[in-house]
Amino acid sequence: PGDNFRIVGFGDRDFFENLENDDAKLNKGGSEDKKAEEKQKIVDKYILEKEKMTTSAEIRYEKKYSSKVLTVWRFLYSEVDYMGPRVGENKIDGTVYSVKPNSPAKGETTITVNEGLADKYAQITNISTWDGSDGVLNAFQEGRLELNGSSYWVKYSSNNSLFRDTIVVSGVINNVSSGAIYTLYEDDEKLGFIPRTDLRNIPGRQPIQSNNNFSYCQTALRYQPAYIVPDFLTLNTDDLNKTKTVKFVRNVKSENDKYDFSLFEFDNKRFHQRKDFWTVYVLFAYKGATYEDGDPDGKIWNNKAWLPIADTNGEDPISGIADTEGGTGIYVFVEGCIERNAGNQADMTGNAKGEKDTVVHELGHILGAEHEDGGMMASPDPRGRFFANKSLLAFRKLENP
Repeated sequence: PGDNFRIVGFGDRDFFENLENDDAKLNKGGSEDKKAEEKQKIVDKYILEKEKMTTSAEIRYEKKYSSKVLTVWRFLYSEVDYMGPRVGENKIDGTVYSVKPNSPAKGETTITVNEGLADKYAQITNISTWDGSDGVLNAFQEGRLELNGSSYWVKYSSNNSLFRDTIVVSGVINNVSSGAIYTLYEDDEKLGFIPRTDLRNIPGRQPIQSNNNFSYCQTALRYQPAYIVPDFLTLNTDDLNKTKTVKFVRNVKSENDKYDFSLFEFDNKRFHQRKDFWTVYVLFAYKGATYEDGDPDGKIWNNKAWLPIADTNGEDPISGIADTEGGTGIYVFVEGCIERNAGNQADMTGNAKGEKDTVVHELGHILGAEHEDGGMMASPDPRGRFFANKSLLAFRKLENP
């Protein structure tokens, strides 16, 4: 993409063999504009070698027998799938072991439960108990606890052992007997992700395919300087994209920071290796692995105040990930995008944290850009809404994603 060329038409095959357009030989002139003009010329290489001037070496009647300068643009065709509506509960149940009001601070209550929350948490994720323990600490923070007909905001939830974890809530709870049944809800509920939530139709969401005019599509504008046009429509007809809905998975698995891309249902994968047009896959999923899904928010009581947990870095939510090894496509984590925008659905934002910003960023990885490039690719927070020159150069050198 971005390469310039001209087309020459003539009836003498032998004459064609004399023609060339060599930037190194033509890059001459007093100003940059003059050099650019010279580099566009089609010349007879033997005359140029002898005369040293393009005025005599350029093909005659060049406006008649050659085209204007043309530029290569690449359409980046994206197959777009969604996980199905949310299935399974966003809550766990258990029984109370003990209650300590006004602890750890006045106006709060510490509840010790009979269960290990890692065991329970694994029941509402798609991962094993062992894997599920990574990311369980504070996993219910900002959620709510229901007990004896009342609801309480959760400030802390532990991951101490296989049983008798603790929960801290805002509010004073008295007169709760051992064995009382509690229900603990994760914080996704307050973001609108109740069971059967359709990821396509979250209030305020603007689908990536909503703009038919590629010239004015905000996502496409990010790629125009690299002469790339993202197309989110062509491959998504009923004939070409037969599997538009992928099985719902609460947390996409990741081991040693390598995500599982086996959930991709890439119907047009056969086109991916073709160099004459580019094809990639976009899957709008629910959320990333438990250790970077924004649950916990990462705070703990230190006898004086609630402070960030040092080894979790607050567990910033991941909003997307690219299959950089296979190069086939990306996940966009809808819940992660909302978490990163203070609980609000965002399309494209000034700090490049919106859902379409994530699409632009992650597709950038597929096309060869790196976090170190800066600009739109900077991580964890992009710096600006556009690609840095280093990223644009990487895109323009690419033969195929």
